[in-house]
Amino acid sequence: MSPEPGYHTVALFEALGRGDVKCMIICETNPAHTLPNLNKVHKAMSHPESFIVCIEAFPDAVTLEYADLVLPPAFWCERDGVYGCGERRYSLIEKAVEPPGQCRPTVNTLVEFAKRAGVDPKLVNFSNAEDVWNEWRMVSKGTTYDFWGMTRDRLRKESGLIWPCPSEDHPGTSLRYVRGQDPCVPADHPDRFFFYGKPDGRAVIWMRPAKGAAEEPDADYPLYLTSMRVIDHWHTATMTGKVPELQKANPIAFVEINEEDAAKAGIRHGDSVIVETRRDVMELPARVSDVCRPGLIAVPFFDPKKLVNKLFLDATDPVSREPEYKICAARVRKA
Repeated sequence: MSPEPGYHTVALFEALGRGDVKCMIICETNPAHTLPNLNKVHKAMSHPESFIVCIEAFPDAVTLEYADLVLPPAFWCERDGVYGCGERRYSLIEKAVEPPGQCRPTVNTLVEFAKRAGVDPKLVNFSNAEDVWNEWRMVSKGTTYDFWGMTRDRLRKESGLIWPCPSEDHPGTSLRYVRGQDPCVPADHPDRFFFYGKPDGRAVIWMRPAKGAAEEPDADYPLYLTSMRVIDHWHTATMTGKVPELQKANPIAFVEINEEDAAKAGIRHGDSVIVETRRDVMELPARVSDVCRPGLIAVPFFDPKKLVNKLFLDATDPVSREPEYKICAARVRKA
């Protein structure tokens, strides 16, 4: 592995489009549906020198249209594994049913790939997800990210554990950096809060100058466009779109328009309208309401037949590299 940081996501697909990246393994995600400025992404994924491997459970995922090789993974209920979340809580999910056909856990596919790619077998000496988890416990032991006490047996009995958790009798840390709660804070520390990641033990808080969107509305494109979710569908609807009740509740994408903006454009609820940005044009049914404030229109991104991310630009935050999904300039008119 390179000792230097690699490409962030948007830059990675730009490199694919230039031919600087030749091969890509996409693990159970759907970037041909979810990345911004999708026409640019689709062109990159169609590069004649690229070879794209997809580990994907759903055959209707848009990304598979660009795949050279598809490997079937075991689904979440067909494998076991430890899962974490932003609370720092880690939980064990155990296998409920056997995977069909030749499907197998993604970790096994990646380990085999590493061995075939020439990685020393001693470095990837894992037969399953439990082996990987135990190595992670070992690597973290004694650090401020201590997972050592989170054995599979404990996770099987308890409803998740929160790190740091340095020993098998430790209850987990509900409040980090707090004396008496966090095992990394000395019990006799003079201060209640101790941010031990810094030499002076203080938190670092900084302000950044306010900065507008990369593309603000103007005379030609006077509206803000944002993407959104609906309660019935999860991300790209590869799962929820197969549930009849959910699909009936929200079968297709639409555009939310404020009543004032709709009146100015002569648009009524249910009309077919054209949403346009500097990157693409899309026809959608209008939902006229007070959900959006004046000057803002919103489109959900779940619908694979209406890939709203074709409309968005791919500007990124300079620190996090998160794309600016939620703001671009647009206009709308009756179809």
